[in-house]
Amino acid sequence: MDKLRVETSMVQQKMASPKNLKLWFRQNIWECLLAGLILISFGIFLFTLSDYGVSYDEPVFYVYADRMIQVYKNMAVGENFGTLLDFNEHPYYGPAYLIGGRILIGIFQAVFSGLEIYNAWHIVNFLTFLLGAVLIFILTRRVASKPASIIVVGLYLTQPLLWGHGVMNPKDIPFMAAFLATMVTGLKMVDVFNHPDSGRETRKGSRTQWSRKARFGFILVLFWVGIILVDRFSENFLARLLFPTQFSGFTTTLLNFKILNLVEFGFLTGIGLTGFILFFRKSPARIRWLILAGVVSGLTVANRVLGPAAAGLVLFYAFMQNSKKRWKITFGFVGITLLVAYAAWPFLWDKPIYRFFDSLRVMIAFPWIATVRLDGIDFPASDLPYYFFPKLLAIQFTLPLLLSAVAGTAVCLKWLRTKRQNRGTGVVLMVWFWLPMMAVMAVRPTLYDNFRQLLFIIPPLFAMAGVAVDEFARWVKAPAFRIALVGVGLLPGIIAGFWLHPYEYVYYNGLVGWTGSIERRYETDYWGTTMCEAAKYVSGQAQPGDTVLFTGPTLSQLFERCATLPFTYVFGPSESLAEQPDVAVFWSRFDNDIVLYPDYDPVFTIRRGRTVFAVVKVMP
Repeated sequence: MDKLRVETSMVQQKMASPKNLKLWFRQNIWECLLAGLILISFGIFLFTLSDYGVSYDEPVFYVYADRMIQVYKNMAVGENFGTLLDFNEHPYYGPAYLIGGRILIGIFQAVFSGLEIYNAWHIVNFLTFLLGAVLIFILTRRVASKPASIIVVGLYLTQPLLWGHGVMNPKDIPFMAAFLATMVTGLKMVDVFNHPDSGRETRKGSRTQWSRKARFGFILVLFWVGIILVDRFSENFLARLLFPTQFSGFTTTLLNFKILNLVEFGFLTGIGLTGFILFFRKSPARIRWLILAGVVSGLTVANRVLGPAAAGLVLFYAFMQNSKKRWKITFGFVGITLLVAYAAWPFLWDKPIYRFFDSLRVMIAFPWIATVRLDGIDFPASDLPYYFFPKLLAIQFTLPLLLSAVAGTAVCLKWLRTKRQNRGTGVVLMVWFWLPMMAVMAVRPTLYDNFRQLLFIIPPLFAMAGVAVDEFARWVKAPAFRIALVGVGLLPGIIAGFWLHPYEYVYYNGLVGWTGSIERRYETDYWGTTMCEAAKYVSGQAQPGDTVLFTGPTLSQLFERCATLPFTYVFGPSESLAEQPDVAVFWSRFDNDIVLYPDYDPVFTIRRGRTVFAVVKVMP
């Protein structure tokens, strides 16, 4: 034993030597570069965190997150939670991300007691955006080299549109990351089933026989689980039989039944988690990947009703690969997906099938009645032209990304005539992007805030760009020229991001003259985040108690968060106002800044170039 310890110590010292650390770094240089890019991006974000305002949807969405946490609390103690699900249209959104985010925020606030709730959410949102960068790297590695994958991550992190949404969009960036995670784990699952690593098929001890005591303990646990489940689903029927009112009134109080229900819930949760961990550790690699992919897929479904599309793409890949175990994959993967989605989406608990399809119906034809501006024309959100999505796609990402993605698509098409190992992934990438693109053009669903609802189909563009980068590398041999090309590819996004900050998502590329030249031809600050900058200006110019007018209470809430003085808020324009407001704050959406109160003098304008985002007006 002592000899073994000495040998182990010698091996550890050898691995920790500078020479071996240098070797390890050389072997993992691209992963280290990935970590470096993530850390630099997170550092820049934290340094500028206080610059960001709150987006239009955030206040009510985070209230929804708190309500979903309360649903599980009520469920744990046996209280009714039906009224918590009656919350506008929000229950149609799966709450999986919001629940996980709220738990993480609780940890953040326990460590950093002064952390403001919106800043905490922005940190969680941005961490999710950065997780997307890691997943982009893993996805691109299936079709491109590590250097190309790192360059693609650079393109991802320097897209102003995605960076901006990554801060204050708790819906679309999280769903994009979840969709990506389903694809990455799902494709890996299929590969493991097709090419199992026999040397790692099972862990040591996974086939050991259970002892008689272990079997008895397992049966006893199952018995108690059954008793508790019956008691839970019968509203404590068994507990009431054991503790009748006439025998002991104290034990039948509401408080004691809450405690009993909480104990039962804790027991079931503990048994479930323990069993899951033991089963996961003892399972073969293919089963572990099946479980992981199924859980991720279920959480994706419980994040947005379009989540099953990711599972469908995974199964498409399985059948395309002609896997001999494709039906086992299908039933196991779909079964776990459904189970996790049901558990993580309380809205489905009562009528799962009906409510899921009702959510799908609402999301496709979302009741948004305002107009959307494109090419200077205001279109109804439910009647957009067929070219709406492809047009915005072409003008809201940097040109190097778009050109690389087009070139990469051409290369992937060539793969169809070959027997390349990664041809299947190339097909999935093209289906992932082009099928939804054509469906949106044909069906023309309700869209607004540009195309943020469709961000989940964007990741294939980055992977295909990685394919193009590898092709370019074959043509360009000089290292200095390669580095120069990478710099040229990343600079447009970097420069625009710094210039637009903190409104990075209001990005338009050179095809329409850049953001500063679009003026009123396209949507700009549709999130209303400019209200924060407006509040800081008004707080430095107005007097406490001054009346500030907005078009609605949501914008005033975004304003109030950054205001340092107490103001009186009114909403209009309305003839019922008792007196004229001292200050009026309007965004440029729907031309509110020029149509409303035209006689007021604009004293402060938030803009980039000639493009106005919002104005502050005062009575002349």
